Parts: sequence; structure tokens; C-alpha cells
Amino acid sequence: MSRSKGRTSAKAIAHDFPFVVETVVPEGGLGRDLDRMYEFHSRRGVRAQHGLDRRDEYHDFVCWHFAELATAQAFTAEFSGTLLLPSNPKASRQLA
Repeated sequence: MSRSKGRTSAKAIAHDFPFVVETVVPEGGLGRDLDRMYEFHSRRGVRAQHGLDRRDEYHDFVCWHFAELATAQAFTAEFSGTLLLPSNPKASRQLA
């Protein structure tokens, strides 16, 4: 895992955490939902990994990265996110 200035590279994150859940940031921010999202990770003993945020014409989005499909699916259900399919062939095997 290569690092630059103490940060994990986007390529390393995509490899290690191939399942991405995109969540919409409501106007005014995530507020208590952000605390709940971190609690979700803590309850499951997984490291919170987010990044590759984006913005469209109307919303901001935060992308949460997961190593396991089942965890990403649970996060999607709990926080009304959108599960994005991985391009990593190794991760795609979990989808079968």
C-alpha cells in the first residue's frame, strides 16, 4: 500500500476496499447520520474508509469503501446509499 504524506493512495483503496457505497449529503451536512455511519463501522469492527467524493448539479456525495460485499450491502440498506459495482475482477467474484 503506497502512501504519500501519510495518505493511502486511491489505487490502493480501490484494490483493498472494492465495494463502494455512494451516499447523498443533504443540505446542511450529514449531522448525526455521520456519527451513525462511523458507529456502523465500529460495530462491525471494520475501518471506515471514505473518499472520492463528488458533486453533481444538485448534491454532494460521499463514497464509502468496503472490503466485503455483505458489509457494503448492509451499509447501503441502513443509510439509503447506492452500491456501485467494482471493476476489480477479484472483488467481482463475491458478486457471483
